Amino acid sequence: MKPRDTEPCPHCKAEIDVSQHSRHVATCIDNPVVLTATRELLRVSPESETMIGMKLFERRRKAAKNKSIPNCTSLAKQCGGSWQQVAAKVGLWRPLSSESKGALNAPLTFEERHACVLRVGRADTIQEGKT
Repeated sequence: MKPRDTEPCPHCKAEIDVSQHSRHVATCIDNPVVLTATRELLRVSPESETMIGMKLFERRRKAAKNKSIPNCTSLAKQCGGSWQQVAAKVGLWRPLSSESKGALNAPLTFEERHACVLRVGRADTIQEGKT
């Protein structure tokens, strides 16, 4: 079997099979344009530093129809394998996961209340300090 032809990605420097090279470069998280677009899609709200979960990210990504934003699986692989590593890569805070529920009695932040209200479809009730 002959060795595969590869080319380095100009962003992450990974050796990519030539058949996938252009697709990878267009969706590489180390590409500043992709990183910015992905980070904005991952925020709970435009002013938030909190990251949303995978399911909501996939819904937003599909709705945005931006082909340069990688899907959850590709994004996690590019960032090291976990959603926590995605958070570190894009510079957002990841809320507690089911594996590490520490301060469950802590009051919800505005961003967390905002996300909960949106989930139940009551966006008209969102106000700072209320809900």
